[in-house]
Amino acid sequence: MAKKVLGYKELSWVCPNCATRNPGSARVCRACGAPQPDRVEFELEANAALLQDVSAVQAASQGVDIHCPYCGTRNPHGTPQCTRCGGDLSEGALRRAGQVMASAANPPAAAPNSSAPAPQPLSSPAQPVKASAFRPWMALPLLAVLLLCCVVLGMVFFRTETVYGAVSSVAWQRSIEVLTLQAVTREAWRDEVPEQAQTLSCRQEVRRTQQEPAPNAREVCGTPYDVDKGNGYSETQQDCVYEVYDDLCRYSSQEWVVTDEVTLRGEDLSPQWPSLPAESREGSRSESYWVYFDTQKGALTYQPEDAAWFSRFAPGSEWLLSVNGAGQILDVSLP
Repeated sequence: MAKKVLGYKELSWVCPNCATRNPGSARVCRACGAPQPDRVEFELEANAALLQDVSAVQAASQGVDIHCPYCGTRNPHGTPQCTRCGGDLSEGALRRAGQVMASAANPPAAAPNSSAPAPQPLSSPAQPVKASAFRPWMALPLLAVLLLCCVVLGMVFFRTETVYGAVSSVAWQRSIEVLTLQAVTREAWRDEVPEQAQTLSCRQEVRRTQQEPAPNAREVCGTPYDVDKGNGYSETQQDCVYEVYDDLCRYSSQEWVVTDEVTLRGEDLSPQWPSLPAESREGSRSESYWVYFDTQKGALTYQPEDAAWFSRFAPGSEWLLSVNGAGQILDVSLP
């Protein structure tokens, strides 16, 4: 998200020595002459306005101020020696900067005040909380039941046995989607409308957002906010994006669409595909196969994966079937 600079505002600070409020540009208190300590934060006045004076804007645009390591005096950015004591500022501490400021009209959430009076108790004493009667051992019967259920399910679905089965009958089904050429109405961006389509109408819509300006784009910005520059001023910023508009069009075109499905069924080992109606086109295909066995466990059903495998199950042929406890055939093989 692009940041837009609207201008600068002068901050203020309160002298801890005499409680005088000073403008941010003042590096020493105007009342008592004490330098601003590095622990004293800048504040944003509720009625602070953007600076108009060229020299003030120039001062605001400078970098973070630095405190002298010898006398604590706040010095302008880039100053090599302290303006008060002449000390070397190469080891000085830069002021904290970059935090979003809160004005007096919109103060930050207040920290807990240790000097605030403690809350008074209600007129009626609080009722004691009744201890829970639950004990861990009470869950043991439920855990036992769950474990038993898991064992039973495991025996049903994972225990297998081998049985002989004779093919009693077979069946198959094959289906094809039927596509017909029809007029359809869709929406697309103008440069994505098919070449042979007929454009019905278009309207301007936001196609994308980006950080840089572009033709046919609208700038959309959030609420301005102020960022402490660490030099007695704040920079007023906005987070902005550019909404790029384009023509979103309704169009009509001839397309092959699914309008029906034809199905053919049989009870032999020669599956066939159904025929399509005239002036239609083939869509997706689907096929299913079933083999029915007579076993000592009763009638069981097996579904081969494809036609080649299905063709081997001639009626009357015998097979070895791997069957689970639920009566499902998991695997088949010749004896």
